[in-house]
Amino acid sequence: MSAARGPGEGADLPFRGRRAPGARLACVLLAAAFAPAACSPPAAPKPRLVILYATCTVNKDFLSPYDADVTFTPYFARFAEDAVVFERHHTEAGMSGIGFASIFSGTQAPTHGVYAHPKRLPDSLTLITEAFKADGYKVFSYARHQMASGKLNYAQGARVGKRPPHLTGSDERFQTILTRLQEDPEFRALIITSFSQTHGPYGKALPKMPAAMRLKLFCRANPDECRDPGYREILEDRKLFHFKAFDLSWNFDAAVEQLRLDDERQARLAASIETLYKMDISRLDRSFGSVLAEIEERGLTDESLIAFTADHGENMHRENAFFSWSHSYQQTPEVVNVPLMIRAPGVAPRRYGAVTRSIDVFPTLAGLSGVAMPEGATVQGEDLSPALRSGRNGDRLLAFSHSGVLPYAVEKGRLPALPLFGSFFPRRDPGLMWVSVRDRDLFYKLRRLDDSGFKSYVFDLAVDPTESTNLFDPEDAGQRAMFERLEAYREQLIAGYETRWIKKDDVSDEEQVRLLRSLGYIE
Repeated sequence: MSAARGPGEGADLPFRGRRAPGARLACVLLAAAFAPAACSPPAAPKPRLVILYATCTVNKDFLSPYDADVTFTPYFARFAEDAVVFERHHTEAGMSGIGFASIFSGTQAPTHGVYAHPKRLPDSLTLITEAFKADGYKVFSYARHQMASGKLNYAQGARVGKRPPHLTGSDERFQTILTRLQEDPEFRALIITSFSQTHGPYGKALPKMPAAMRLKLFCRANPDECRDPGYREILEDRKLFHFKAFDLSWNFDAAVEQLRLDDERQARLAASIETLYKMDISRLDRSFGSVLAEIEERGLTDESLIAFTADHGENMHRENAFFSWSHSYQQTPEVVNVPLMIRAPGVAPRRYGAVTRSIDVFPTLAGLSGVAMPEGATVQGEDLSPALRSGRNGDRLLAFSHSGVLPYAVEKGRLPALPLFGSFFPRRDPGLMWVSVRDRDLFYKLRRLDDSGFKSYVFDLAVDPTESTNLFDPEDAGQRAMFERLEAYREQLIAGYETRWIKKDDVSDEEQVRLLRSLGYIE
């Protein structure tokens, strides 16, 4: 097993390490002993259609590939049968702007410059869209998410309209792309999408369907999900949640006291909100399934590479979490451990158990597509395609993540008085960012909970997924070494912020307020 890679190792790029010499030597010896191509799997056909389906706010435990008891995501279940399912995939941060920047650029905040959203990506980055375009792919963007839009430069190299539609199987432009692929064997296309169907407050009405009808249809199709609480109770709790979503998410104890909710009523509310989230996940499943079905109907499945992932996860109401039904600044496992599934020509379906990161998505899809990085491109992630084609796990990787920095609009007093949140992040200061790193199942964290400074935490997620027991031992040499690397990562984040964050360089305060309010981050 090679040493884990992390900050300060190899090259001049942060977070990137060198390939272990032992691994190279083993490959040479195998090749000499058995066959010239012993370490090089047969070349797979170059996919003509590549789709990076990157959505927002997905708690992977609500998808059947990650929990066999889930019954309301049949399309994800079917997709996973032919895909590689990554079990320990981590995003950079619990904020959409940061998460999508990491996915699309293969870099982290000191390089891509996004520490809070909304923020424009710098032109100097090479995105996945540009790399595929340089290789001859026609690039199409459905960058619908407001924090990762074409307007904010998250789709460099692709044509983006003012308000791109959400990618579905019936989309007219998607239909045209598929027809071109059928008619022209030389045509190749990359499609990226960023959007949200599962962002809180959950259970929103659709343009042509009232919320009550959506819930009724979900309960009819999934009766076990609507037994306790039942349909009418869930509908009642939905009204309460939508009325007080901000307070319940960020100031739960005060909201409960104000609303006079006893323990039984709190438990019912939590169960109802979870059902609403499941309903939105079910809708996401159908949207994704419609794209898969259209590709299959056109006979293009074997020539398609499809990756599904999310910018970040979502926390549900539970013990040991500071905030309920949220993500953003919190670094719970449910927020940073996100889904990733890849189906590609020449790649056998399986479970991938090693730790992977959002920065690995871009180079891995490029590797699976035979796309070379443009000259001068800076990508800090690993190309996992050799491991995927060979059926092994790649080198041991460390997944570093961090909280965000307060946007100007929030710091200016537009965030209501939230005592707990304010004690963690009282001002816009990169020095207050929490940082964490996952090494296999151990999750190391540096958090500042009060004025006493940063404290160290270690959790074993294999036996303690809700982080109830801090295993930090200052006498443990291995832990001390990991926290030294984590502190180095924090210093790189702070240094990157100080050199890249320029006040009012792209998004006005008024636009910040509009965008943040549209997603419920401010009232």
